[in-house]
Amino acid sequence: DWTTTEPTGKPVTRQLRTGRATAIAKKLSESGLWHSHGRGISMEVLRRDLNLRIEDFGQDERIKTSIRVYAKLLRDYMLRLGHVAALHRRESYVPLAR
Repeated sequence: DWTTTEPTGKPVTRQLRTGRATAIAKKLSESGLWHSHGRGISMEVLRRDLNLRIEDFGQDERIKTSIRVYAKLLRDYMLRLGHVAALHRRESYVPLAR
């Protein structure tokens, strides 16, 4: 839902979105910077170091519970099928590793 820049309020173009996504991806791929192979990067670090706006779903009990239930269901389904990783979108389930 990124439609205007902060603080100037200029409209966000497709080119701006793509450039920003590329810059974030490059920064995240610097494993020496994050020392996080196999571990997550905290929300606070992503906000501070990458200037990302992140909605903290943990602040809303209903949303938090729904996400945890979904994650457990997905883990159980993947385990049953023998998948270690998958991409689950609205209308598709794609195993990424077996």
